[in-house]
Amino acid sequence: MTEAERRIYIGELAEMVDRRVNTVRQWERSGRLPEHLRSIRADTDSGHGWRHWTPEQVAEICKWMKKERLYPGAGLANFDPDPARVEEMLAALRSKKGAPA
Repeated sequence: MTEAERRIYIGELAEMVDRRVNTVRQWERSGRLPEHLRSIRADTDSGHGWRHWTPEQVAEICKWMKKERLYPGAGLANFDPDPARVEEMLAALRSKKGAPA
């Protein structure tokens, strides 16, 4: 198999672009990912129908992410919690976990 024929499946793509698999799926579902960069579906004859991308598409996705400023943590620009408050909130969540509904 040549590099051009290589299939990059969603888990590998997510790892390559430092995102979760569900994020990549959401980009496709919402139409945020440009149409020419959306996945190619494998033949249903194989029984799987798994989505995959070519190495060229992955390179284009990386360019698209840079253009769209989709850096890790970029959406958290205004998030600067007080560490003590975070611990307090986590403790409250943990205590509710074991409580009856």
